[in-house]
Amino acid sequence: PRMRPAQDVVNRIKHDPEVPVEAMIVGYEDRFIGVVEMPFTSFNWTDDYAALGPLDVAIPKHRIVHFRCKDRVIWDRRQRLDHVFASTVGGRHLHEVLAEMRLAGELVVPEDAGKDDDEEEGKEETCCTKREDKKKMLDDEEEEFGECDDPWGNDSHSHDEDM
Repeated sequence: PRMRPAQDVVNRIKHDPEVPVEAMIVGYEDRFIGVVEMPFTSFNWTDDYAALGPLDVAIPKHRIVHFRCKDRVIWDRRQRLDHVFASTVGGRHLHEVLAEMRLAGELVVPEDAGKDDDEEEGKEETCCTKREDKKKMLDDEEEEFGECDDPWGNDSHSHDEDM
């Protein structure tokens, strides 16, 4: 049978309320250093790469090698493993895998997790808040390292104009 593509897995993770998005890891092929893993929430999953800003992180779907939930691989293109849609031989459905992980204590059920009193309630991370966080990080680095030296001899300037 034909294996479901990475885009289908991305859509399932994004839109299925049962899937713990914060526990998902994406492994993708970097052309220079090999397979790199990053949290699913680090990416901007829009299909319009031209609309992305300089601080957005996105990858072409054909570079995705695998998805993990915590330490368990749930989809792997190279091994033809699909524990999201069960589209390959021996594959299982994602909800079965998540239930098994919850029973084994590998995955905390969101209702049981409880919030710390120090956490901000109702603060939802969106692509806009991620972009603000990245901009703040860059601003902090500029503060730490100071203004850049302009090789053309112009007066010192702020990079805020460039954005």
